[in-house]
Amino acid sequence: MISLCKAMVLGGVLVVLALPMAGQTKPKKGPPLPELFLNATYVYVEAYDGNEYDPRLLPEDRKAIADVADAVRTWGRYHLTLRREEAEIVIQVRKGRIASATGRVGGSIGTVPDGVQIPPSSRTETSTNVGMGVEAGPPNDLLSVYGLDPKGNLLGPYWRKSKKGGLNSPSMELVKKFKEEVEATAAAAQAKKKAASSASAPANSNGTNSGTPAGTTQNPPPHPNHP
Repeated sequence: MISLCKAMVLGGVLVVLALPMAGQTKPKKGPPLPELFLNATYVYVEAYDGNEYDPRLLPEDRKAIADVADAVRTWGRYHLTLRREEAEIVIQVRKGRIASATGRVGGSIGTVPDGVQIPPSSRTETSTNVGMGVEAGPPNDLLSVYGLDPKGNLLGPYWRKSKKGGLNSPSMELVKKFKEEVEATAAAAQAKKKAASSASAPANSNGTNSGTPAGTTQNPPPHPNHP
């Protein structure tokens, strides 16, 4: 009877210890980055609401375009282009804000309206209150990366992250995250390619991947002055 009680107590302890482990799941990996990110050369940076020359663009977004362009230039993997149609990758940015006012002084700014999309459906959602335009949206900074089809339409996004202050210079955490994932994917692809190349090369009896038969040496080519 005592042994049975001890067994029941021990079993209960094991169940309790197993519960936290059962609740732990491995973090899900995101989808692999497309080869476009590894093979592309030219990138174009814009805001969700337009390019940096759009007079309706908010100053925060215009500065984000410049800061992201500087970060990409420092990275050195891609070349920036001023022509959208020449780009293979389009990076869209948007600074987070609860509300940003434009127009004449005298209005009041409300909270974020319901139904604001991430990213916005077209331009920043705007409402008017006492003569002042109010632009509202998600509070986190957003960075999305797209491809372009032959007609110039966006494809994707293939990569998107948001973070409060993620586009603040000089840290530029969202660009840093994108860079880390691209470089990690490139390194993995290079290692895979190298492993496949080594596996396909014919091996000699001495275990080397060389065209020289085992136990022999190659004579150096004759010097041009000594035929």
